[in-house]
Amino acid sequence: MITVTDKEGKKIDLPTRWADTSTELFQKYVKLWDKEDRILLFCIQSGYDYDLVRKSRRFELQKVIDKTTLYPFIESLDFNKLPIPTIFKLRDRWITLPKSIEDLTIEQNMVIKDAMAKVVDLKELISLAVAVYLQPIYDDGEFDHVRYKELEQDILKMSIIETYPIGFFLLSRLVRSGKDGSLSYRQVIAQLTRNVTSLQNWLTLRNSTRLPIYLGLTNMQKRMAFFRVWQGKRSWATSSRC
Repeated sequence: MITVTDKEGKKIDLPTRWADTSTELFQKYVKLWDKEDRILLFCIQSGYDYDLVRKSRRFELQKVIDKTTLYPFIESLDFNKLPIPTIFKLRDRWITLPKSIEDLTIEQNMVIKDAMAKVVDLKELISLAVAVYLQPIYDDGEFDHVRYKELEQDILKMSIIETYPIGFFLLSRLVRSGKDGSLSYRQVIAQLTRNVTSLQNWLTLRNSTRLPIYLGLTNMQKRMAFFRVWQGKRSWATSSRC
């Protein structure tokens, strides 16, 4: 870890390896970083202004950036192969982890699945998944919305090495739960989105003067016509070819 002073004069610790990277910071990497720009990575870590850092001539800052942003490139670590622990320390307690996703209630499943539908990358939800998963066990009680959010604040501060195996296990199991022939939650959302898009395209087509041409096309030509409507193109309307 390296200690620096942020733009508000507060000292902050920046990681130099994955083991030092908090779950909160990892999730920011997933959401905000393009996996290439090291200046952007440093700004995500520190809160510094991107343009100020990019234009800086301070050699000392360059050394800090090198120390805090090289590890994602040189430290080879397959997060998906990290072993799932059987016990987990949360705050002041060691708790035994459930072995089966069936231990989750419908309410717990719905909280996580609702969150899954709102993100691009499920790795943004490691802390939430762990908190929802473990809160009833930690409290020796029922699932509680207020309590899991409180515990998530502690989980965000923990090393991603500790939390990722549990969160990834839970999220991947929930994704696979739709492979029994029924649609998963994310698949349902995607299907509904496609249906709405198709309806919008059809209404655009129906209200145009080119509907007779469309009705005379083959199925393949019709699919291409929809594609071009979606792209905002209408070149197919003056020709029978698509």
